[in-house]
Amino acid sequence: MVGKLFKHEIKYYIRSLMFVEIILFAVALMTRIIQFLENDSIIYDIVFGSSVIMLVITTLAAIFLIVVMGVVRFYKNLFSHEGYLTFTLPVSPMQHLFVKLSTYMLFVIVTVFSILVALSIATFGDVLVELVKAGAYLFEYVGDRIGHLSLIMYAVEFILLLLVSVAQQMIIYYFCMSVGQLTGKNRIWLSLGVYFIIYIATQVFETILIVIYSILDSANALDGIIDYIGNHIEGCAHFGLWFMIVFYALVSGVYFLVSHRIISRKLNLE
Repeated sequence: MVGKLFKHEIKYYIRSLMFVEIILFAVALMTRIIQFLENDSIIYDIVFGSSVIMLVITTLAAIFLIVVMGVVRFYKNLFSHEGYLTFTLPVSPMQHLFVKLSTYMLFVIVTVFSILVALSIATFGDVLVELVKAGAYLFEYVGDRIGHLSLIMYAVEFILLLLVSVAQQMIIYYFCMSVGQLTGKNRIWLSLGVYFIIYIATQVFETILIVIYSILDSANALDGIIDYIGNHIEGCAHFGLWFMIVFYALVSGVYFLVSHRIISRKLNLE
């Protein structure tokens, strides 16, 4: 049954994203075709500039749409009237959450890949060749100094951190909507209020850390740690990236489990 849920979610995302993806590729192709007509006229500059702006807007729209779809799909399918059918399926709340998050992350990757392909189409030719050459040169330049294996590790760590961060943000939305559905009225306002509280609490926590760091730094209490980091910068950088990956994963796990508990024990459908 979980497999059927995945298929259903995938079909929903495909139907919803198809139109934007087609527009994205069409604008990218149009941008490339316009470049074949390059000349020194003002009209060309206006047309080409407009196509680039359209490409940027379409790219941002694709990113925005995937986030909105993840939020709307979660709420409508689980907490609206659709929930009466959803929760009659022989699938646990944990599996519902897992399917929702996994499908969202899959199409985040698909959207990013589509944007990269569209940008490649728009810059196909000399520009794309120069970008590839620049990337290869940068890889060799940095790799010669820190080692290619270390550079690959940095890339893997950065991608993992990015994926965990994206997942964490959506899980926070899940948590806020789960708390919001506990009330009979003003669900959206309560969800927004919970998100605002989380945002403020995060900012306060980060500010406290900065203040503590400033106080300790002014008292020269961190000189030993700073010297150690300076002498072992590569190892400390890897440690810092993995620390953030694990920290974000743990925080995401807490929000995920709390959302699961609310859905399992305090479900309040419209």
